Amino acid sequence: RIGFGKRSHQAIPGRRPVKTLVVLGSGGHTMEMLQLLRGWELGTKYEVTFVVAATDTTSQGKVEAVLAERADAQDLMPTLRFLKLPRSREVGQSYISSVATT
Repeated sequence: RIGFGKRSHQAIPGRRPVKTLVVLGSGGHTMEMLQLLRGWELGTKYEVTFVVAATDTTSQGKVEAVLAERADAQDLMPTLRFLKLPRSREVGQSYISSVATT
């Protein structure tokens, strides 16, 4: 079950955290994802893996900076996982030129 806003969900004793995949990207998408995750009990109720483009030089840093400000940052930071994937096409790259790079 996905929760949005300030609605809280009770943890069920003995249950593992829900595995969650968050895809980050350029153009404000990373901050939108962080807004959605605000208030989530990351690390305890949600086990999050962040997907970042291999050439994205800013998203991982933004996530780490925002999450480092949380009260549970000391416990949360070691649990963060980032998966870097190659892009099939860079931002602004034409479809024609992307054939050679994919």
